[in-house]
Amino acid sequence: MAALDQLRHELRACSRFAGHKYYKALNECPWCAIGQAGGPDFFISITSAAGMGGRFELQALWTAISQVPVPGVSREAPSLAAGAKVKGRPLPSQLQWVKWLRPVTGWGAIASLAACLFGILPPAGFLLVVVLTLAWLGVQGNKAYQEEKARRVAVVKSVEEALNTTKGQWGHEVGEAVSRFQTMRSILEEKRDEYLSLGPTYQREREGLNAKREENQRRKFLEQYLIQRAGIRQVGPGLKATLASYGIETAADVTYQAVAAVPGFGPARTQELLGWRAKLEQGFRFDATKGVDSADIAALDQRYALKRQELERILRTGPEEMRKLGGLVNSRSSTLLPELDRLSFDLAQAKADAAAA
Repeated sequence: MAALDQLRHELRACSRFAGHKYYKALNECPWCAIGQAGGPDFFISITSAAGMGGRFELQALWTAISQVPVPGVSREAPSLAAGAKVKGRPLPSQLQWVKWLRPVTGWGAIASLAACLFGILPPAGFLLVVVLTLAWLGVQGNKAYQEEKARRVAVVKSVEEALNTTKGQWGHEVGEAVSRFQTMRSILEEKRDEYLSLGPTYQREREGLNAKREENQRRKFLEQYLIQRAGIRQVGPGLKATLASYGIETAADVTYQAVAAVPGFGPARTQELLGWRAKLEQGFRFDATKGVDSADIAALDQRYALKRQELERILRTGPEEMRKLGGLVNSRSSTLLPELDRLSFDLAQAKADAAAA
């Protein structure tokens, strides 16, 4: 009594189902884990009564979900300043002569060469071609001009990298939040449809229990006979333990497919087990006056109660989760949009400056 009393003060209530109590040192509720794995709810009468708190109104809840604003931005970063009217900055005044001298010397050398080839200029005209070509090379290789051009090209590359980084940040932060918002909405729609179908689905399974009364009575009859206690030829304690490790513990578990998959059971031993089951089955008598077993109904009710509670939990938290995601989208996009706009304009300007050089 003292030990149990001490334990009572070391229990905590599950945050999802108040009827679940467990040792406070555990990280999560073991009863929820059992239910999620397909096991029974040992506190069904408590959790069904406790529920999630408050009456569940699906229509009102779905109205709240529908009214959550959909983020007005895309998952991909927008292309801004594409049509911005920018004018390239001219070269510094000390390099302006390069701008007009380059084409003059270049085209002059080409024109002079053509004139020499077609006989318009005398052979001595080739000297003019050489002079103009050397002049063009000198202008083209002007150190100050090359440095200015390289600087402008480097600015284009730098701004492009900054813009791509910001676009990547948009995709990671805004894009993912938009995707999660859309996914959450789709999940909530699925859960709503599943919730609406619970009643008809339960009714079909309940009717199915009535249709399978004979099958269920036979199963319960065979479950009374444990393999461990039976005297079966060619099946000793070791093989019985092997059967148990494969989930074959009673006569109800014995089927050809199940036994044939167990190591050590060839055709002979499998037939021995099947014969043992068949002999027991001869003693079964279906009682048509019996209704559906209350334990089967309780198990069905447990399963649907848990499913209903889980669906209600997801749908209840849906509006708040969607609002959080929508707020995250709006917050991050409002921060990143001005930066994208600025960098897009800077890139257009940098490209125009490079073209002007």
